[in-house]
Amino acid sequence: MANPYLTPSAMDGGSAAAADAPTDDMVIEIEADQWGWAVHYPDADVTIRDRIVIPADRDVRFVLTSRDVIHSIYVPSLGIKQDVIPGAEGMARTRATETGEYRLYCTELCGDGHARMDGQVAVLNESAYDTWVEERAGR
Repeated sequence: MANPYLTPSAMDGGSAAAADAPTDDMVIEIEADQWGWAVHYPDADVTIRDRIVIPADRDVRFVLTSRDVIHSIYVPSLGIKQDVIPGAEGMARTRATETGEYRLYCTELCGDGHARMDGQVAVLNESAYDTWVEERAGR
């Protein structure tokens, strides 16, 4: 777990957008709510629900917020596990090296719909990712 691409336990003295955060990472904003995930791609102005799509072999930084209660994002195959706390901005990082579909879970008991708060992470090769973004941009 010392790999720099795995989720850091905390940001030192700031938010996920702090000046010392890596600047070359692809940024994806994820807002948790009871009981799902809103995934926003600020560079493409694309927002989807309960599915994260990322390119393979690229550093990705997730900026994490919660609309209501404490949640926890967990994607075991990608080394991501981070609490998502209301009123705070968290961060998780990954670099997926293999394309495929991976399970996304909430691992913090967040209410009676908690068991259904899951999703998918799709890791695509670069050209497939670019096509995916182009198809959704501006919708």
